Amino acid sequence: MSHYFSARTLQELFQHLPAKIGFTIISFATGTHAQLVLIFIVMAMLDVLTRWLACSAALWKDLYPQTEGSLWKYFKFLRQSHRWRYFQSEKMRDKFISKIGTYTIIIIFAALGDFAMSISHGLPFLLTVVVSLLACTEMISCLENLNECGVSVARQLMDVVKKRKDAIK
Repeated sequence: MSHYFSARTLQELFQHLPAKIGFTIISFATGTHAQLVLIFIVMAMLDVLTRWLACSAALWKDLYPQTEGSLWKYFKFLRQSHRWRYFQSEKMRDKFISKIGTYTIIIIFAALGDFAMSISHGLPFLLTVVVSLLACTEMISCLENLNECGVSVARQLMDVVKKRKDAIK
């Protein structure tokens, strides 16, 4: 046997094998759910951004009622709207963290419910329903914020998403 395949190397490999297998199983089992949580983190961040834009649009309209704004102007106006306390980072951060925590718990429960249904030979569907409802909720929130910014298509899209969400229920 060459020095690459010594008994000591094999012993070390098999000594840590249960931990590696366990980690691999956990990673595989939670991989999809971790991806879902990350997706919802991005969606919630977009929701926060659109909320900031809506607050910035409100300040713009208060300061310059005769001048028409745009998303780009509102985006450039974010710092001033924060300075004028049209939105507060602390409150938004707390809402963001509690929202992501809640979404994570809901996704875990739905995944566990689906796992229980698959064990009992039932059709797992909870995760699909939960993810669909949460995604629709986030999208509606973003569209409401964009509607406040004056994005014309936001209202139409919001109506479509609300109908889809109602159909899921």
